[in-house]
Amino acid sequence: MRIKKLFHRIETYANKDGTEMTQTSAWVQGPLFRRHRELDGILPKTAGEVALLREKADVRASDVVNIRELVLTNILGRDTVRKSYEDARDDAYGRLICRWKAKIKDNVNGKTGMQQLGATGYIRRLTQAEADPEYRISDMELSRTWRPKSVLNNKKPKKATLSDPEDTKPFDIIPSIDPVIIDDIESVSTTSNANPVIINDMSDIRIVNNTKPVIIIDINDTHATTNIEPIITDDITISAVRPIQAGNPSEPILIEDNAPENKNIEFKDCIMSHEITRNHQPRRKYTFGDAFCGAGGATCGAVMAGFKVRWGVDHDEAAISSWRSNFGFSIGYQEDVHEFVTRHENTYVDLLHLSPPCQFFSWARTIPGQNDEKNEASFFIVPNILNSCRPRAVTVEETDGLIGLSRSVGHFKCMLGDFTSMGYSVKYAILNAACYGVPSRRKRLVLIACCPGETLADFPNPTHFYSSDPFEPMPVGLKRAVTLREAIGRIPRHAPDHDIEILETVAPSSLKLPPHEWDQPFRSTIKCGGGEYNLHPSRNRKFTLRELACLQSFPIDHRFSGKKGEKMRQIGNAFPPRLVGTVMESVRKHLEKIDEEWKGGGIL
Repeated sequence: MRIKKLFHRIETYANKDGTEMTQTSAWVQGPLFRRHRELDGILPKTAGEVALLREKADVRASDVVNIRELVLTNILGRDTVRKSYEDARDDAYGRLICRWKAKIKDNVNGKTGMQQLGATGYIRRLTQAEADPEYRISDMELSRTWRPKSVLNNKKPKKATLSDPEDTKPFDIIPSIDPVIIDDIESVSTTSNANPVIINDMSDIRIVNNTKPVIIIDINDTHATTNIEPIITDDITISAVRPIQAGNPSEPILIEDNAPENKNIEFKDCIMSHEITRNHQPRRKYTFGDAFCGAGGATCGAVMAGFKVRWGVDHDEAAISSWRSNFGFSIGYQEDVHEFVTRHENTYVDLLHLSPPCQFFSWARTIPGQNDEKNEASFFIVPNILNSCRPRAVTVEETDGLIGLSRSVGHFKCMLGDFTSMGYSVKYAILNAACYGVPSRRKRLVLIACCPGETLADFPNPTHFYSSDPFEPMPVGLKRAVTLREAIGRIPRHAPDHDIEILETVAPSSLKLPPHEWDQPFRSTIKCGGGEYNLHPSRNRKFTLRELACLQSFPIDHRFSGKKGEKMRQIGNAFPPRLVGTVMESVRKHLEKIDEEWKGGGIL
């Protein structure tokens, strides 16, 4: 405790004989600190280091056992504030250093992360304003020290390159039923040094050692086309057309057995597309990288939030194929994230997203899985990938079982400790996707972190209202939760992955569950295998893959590669784009605010 106030408190006690006794005692008041080593790994266990846990606490003066010097500082290096402790006496009587402030539950008797640390909380570095005057440096200088010089000097980052020029996987172009083709070749070649390539066979396209923009022309396309706004990239502006399959109407058609029409509902916010998202965004200033990217749920949210996607990485072949087919102007690496960190250079981004495999910490896991060891190891990538990519901000998404199950409390604390060991501040909260425009009651544990010198962005306020209590009034300013009717009621008949199969028999376990209601969000979490709640409100069929993707808030034209089971797994594993997009928009606005405050300070 750093004593701020000394006062006397009059206390009254009742004696055994019924009489009362009054006693005056001395008390001290001030901020309460806790040793790092007593925080169970969420901060580095450094001798002589403490963290600020409470702004004000009262302690009896008689409980004070020793008087120590305490320094509040935002300086990173230990030896810049004091010499390293050489023996136990220094640790017991020497100067104490505080660099961190935490807001956590701090219940050592709890069995889960939520019980011990709370459902929400943060551990952050002290800012320049909070440090003692003689032991502070500017926050801007701290951030400048961490970030790459090429970024600080406003130099355009080189494209992420492979260490091994023989490996061409990240440069594969994956053909799809809905390719983007370029028809304005002369204007492109006059504004850039691109070498046009005419492809006669779309089934086998590979670009090796790509250092200049390459334009793909499909001269055999005979589909009808619809105009799309020009696509703007770093180096070129091109006109493009997107083919529509013959016989496919441009206007959505309602499926006969789908939702009954409700004319009071607007569908424009539910049936969105990648093209609409891209063409309604301002010029992108901040870069984004997606580790464990899957089919691109988080990347899709980053695009919605206005970030410029540099790369994505995932070891799963079908998932990275899906990612590449939706984000073709960025590089997709098919490899383990541990390999990615060691093999590639210049992967710097402003915002990094991590979604390590969560099956090991899932509420639904009741028996050991064959990939448990590999999935568990993914959690220990944080220090290496932070050091490699040097992001200003990081977002992490995980199952809320990571903080809610007793078997995973150690892993959650380890993840927090991995961030703080690299000097990153971190905050966490459990968010309900239904409260952010996702038509599914999916709860996710979300973390936001920031590098030394930066401050933490706030979690976004809910945009929609959902409550399990039907009589709870909707707060002013919120929209009602997006329903099944709005999410899947107007999917075009011929949309990809929208094959309706009427079931001859329905699993008894599914029939025992209450049916989905058209005017409510999806009842549960969409699982990788579909789950027992994968039963359409009509009760005679399962949801189609496209319907499940829309329930995860994917754009209507998001593509998925692989077999049906692989697509189902990609959809179930995804971070809902609308939820992550709202979180990342908050991060982007926070970065803009910081940069505006630091403008002219030499860092921009």
